[in-house]
Amino acid sequence: MRRAILFILATAVLLISPLVLAQDLSRLSEQEKEEQLKQYGKAFEKAEHDLKISIQGKPQYRLAEGVDVDVSLTNIGSEVLGAYVWNQYLQEEPSLRKDGKPVKYRTDEDVTAQRKVHTVEARERPQTIGPRDTKKLRTINLLDWYKRLEPGSYEVTLGHRFWGAGKPFKSNTLTFQVVP
Repeated sequence: MRRAILFILATAVLLISPLVLAQDLSRLSEQEKEEQLKQYGKAFEKAEHDLKISIQGKPQYRLAEGVDVDVSLTNIGSEVLGAYVWNQYLQEEPSLRKDGKPVKYRTDEDVTAQRKVHTVEARERPQTIGPRDTKKLRTINLLDWYKRLEPGSYEVTLGHRFWGAGKPFKSNTLTFQVVP
């Protein structure tokens, strides 16, 4: 019974709080806004502390294929926790290096337009993760962020935001090769 109540509360806080926060803050004074943000932040602090983000992929990709990376969330705590998945361009922040040097994001018009469409169409999908359990959130293709990857050695880390105003939490580092 206690687990069910904790599950419902955690899910409600993570799914409803950002919406309530946006509505509540518009009516408050600056001082009241700061206090409200602190309270909401404390609710997310527990979930963020016990949730760890990780990425997995193949050790080698061919030059012409997509570079798919699985994004997973692990609950290292002892209680059921809730999280939500929404727009990958707002929630995920990959950082790619080739042979030790940073790779720049794509800036072409096609990808910029695609990101705007996905931002407008953002939908939240609630996820619940049991104690000491791992759940796959999504698969991202690094070519959505970067131009075609040339042959070489790469490493990528992912910054993941649990909620809109939150700082990105860093994943493990994934290393892989791109071959002709």
